[in-house]
Amino acid sequence: MNVYLCLLCSVVVLGWGANYGFSADSAVTLPGDALERTKKAASQVPAVRMEFVQTKQLEMLDEPLVTHGILEIDRVGGRMRWQFEHGATLILAGGKLRRWGADRHEENLGNDPSAQAMMGQMQGVLSGDWKVLGELFVLHSDALQIEGIPRNADLARYVERMVIAVAGDGSPQKIELFAHGGDRTTYVFTAADTTWVPQDARFSGP
Repeated sequence: MNVYLCLLCSVVVLGWGANYGFSADSAVTLPGDALERTKKAASQVPAVRMEFVQTKQLEMLDEPLVTHGILEIDRVGGRMRWQFEHGATLILAGGKLRRWGADRHEENLGNDPSAQAMMGQMQGVLSGDWKVLGELFVLHSDALQIEGIPRNADLARYVERMVIAVAGDGSPQKIELFAHGGDRTTYVFTAADTTWVPQDARFSGP
């Protein structure tokens, strides 16, 4: 599971962002109705559970790869669970990031720089700020969608263009991440369950 794709999906789901290597006082303009509508919706959600379907369409494969998953975020408790069905599970809780593989064995993240970057981003996801998108992407927005082009070459290695379809109530409906060579990763989300009550067990292991 690519760190950048996981990060982007986490950030976009309810407009939650983080500092991604930029100064805390960097000025970011948030353009467009869809962006502002989603940011406002996110600020009103203390906890949420969403199911999603990830579809990877790769040029080298005849058939797309389809994976189901769940994203659970407890903003009050500062906790997040990102789980792929029959795949990896990442949990951020107590300021610590843990990862289990498909075999349900915990992996030693150690000083893995990608894991450290992921932890920083997931912590920021809980802050409720869209600013990270403006730091990662040059943004364009209208009433129905947000489009982003990467600002730096490192991110552009994985994502050439991002498109987010936004519903009238401000909730993202679909994220499409386009890569070089015609590859595309799509996330389609169910309606957000904002009545979901976080349970400690969901943030302690797979």
